[in-house]
Formats: sequence, structure tokens, C-alpha cells
Amino acid sequence: MKITPLTHPIVGADAIFLQLMKLGRNKSGSEALLQADRSWSVIKADNKILYAAQWRQVNDNCQDLRITRLLPQKDEGGNYLYHPAPNDRCKRYRFSPHRHFTRELGTEYLLKCMAISNLGTGHELFIIPNYIPLDWEKDNGIGAGFVTEFSSFFVESDDLSIEEQWEKFNWFAEETGLIPSLIVFSGGKSLHGYFKLKIPITDSHRWQTIQRKLILIFQSDPNIQNPNREMRLAGPWRASKKQHQSVEYYSDNE
Repeated sequence: MKITPLTHPIVGADAIFLQLMKLGRNKSGSEALLQADRSWSVIKADNKILYAAQWRQVNDNCQDLRITRLLPQKDEGGNYLYHPAPNDRCKRYRFSPHRHFTRELGTEYLLKCMAISNLGTGHELFIIPNYIPLDWEKDNGIGAGFVTEFSSFFVESDDLSIEEQWEKFNWFAEETGLIPSLIVFSGGKSLHGYFKLKIPITDSHRWQTIQRKLILIFQSDPNIQNPNREMRLAGPWRASKKQHQSVEYYSDNE
């Protein structure tokens, strides 16, 4: 099976939904939102503003998306509060009690209110692929020590041309039989490939060991071995490069 780019890359809300689904961040049926479960994802804007995103596939014709700010907590003196987590001192975040949007408004907030359409201005948007538990009623953290589950491996190759990167994915598929479940164009010079796992990994050392091997094979940035590594969010316009961060390929392979 040859891995080839889509004739029409997917952008906007459809790309966001597809990436969340391929990362295993979807919830089906009529279950209530706002639960501390695996349907939450962390989205970062400009590497400083944090959002929690939760997507639910209600039925074939209806999708829900909730976008909520994660606010850093401060003491009475205005100093940031930190988690005393083992080997990972990071800021404490809580869900905003006010800034949240549901259904199509959540998507509109990402694509319009944050000015990430094709107007040529806007935020740089990222997503943390690995699972970090988020709880509506408790302090949350997004440091590496807070990652509890790994549902995919991901790669990128900045030093190769786009054509060479497609050739690399096809070479890897021929050699291993492993086909990406998702390939996202960064809007710059790289393709981000995701290999979804049938059964998520909970051992961070095991995940990092395999991730490091993939980094060597694909000549990826060594920093993407971090458990809480962020990758480009599919869908929005990348203003600095004047291109979309688009879904270029997807499959049902795991």
C-alpha cells in the first residue's frame, strides 16, 4: 500500500476533529462532558496559553467540542503556584469557570476568536499527543511527570524535503509493515506522522525507548522524546509561514 498525500488536504474544524480522533481523544454516545476521562487534550497557543479540549462524537451527524482555558494558579502575592511533583516542578492549572464553549462554538473559538483563519495573523497552535489527566475540580499539571498514557508514536524529519519525507514513510512501511494513522503538515517544512497503538502504553520508559529508535530512523528532532512534547495542531492557519497546518493523510491502521 503506497502512502500518498490527499488530493485535497483537510483543514479547519474537520482536521481538528480528525487529529483528536486519531489520538484516541474522542468520546462516543450520550455520556456527559466535563468528566475526568481520556477524552481531554491539552492545546497550547504560542507556548504560553493553555486550553483543554474535549470532543465527543454524538452520532454520525453531530459532534461536540468543548474548549476551556486552563489558568495558572497564583498566591495572594501574584506568584505562580507549582506542583511538588517528583522530578517535575511545574505550574498548577485549573479550568476556567467562565471561558468555555460547546458544540460548534468551541470550533469557532479556535478558528475565529483566536484569529487562526487565513487572515494572515494569529497564534501558533500545538497539541500534546500523549495523555495528561485533567480534572475539572482539581489542580492540574502538564509537565512530563503528569503524562500517564501513550496512545501513539510520532515522528518528523525537518532536514529532508517534503518529497523525501513521503519517500521515508513509504520506505518504513515497506520495511516494517507499519503505516501511519495520521500525517499532518506542519505548515512549515515538515510532515508529522503518527502511529496509533491498539493498546496504549502506560510505561513512560518503554514508550521513550521505542520513540528514540523512531527518532533515529526518521532523523527527527531528539526533543520529541519528551512525554509531554507538543506537536502542531492540525487545522489552523500558521500565520508565520502563511500556510495551513493540514491533515495530508490518514488511515485506520493501528
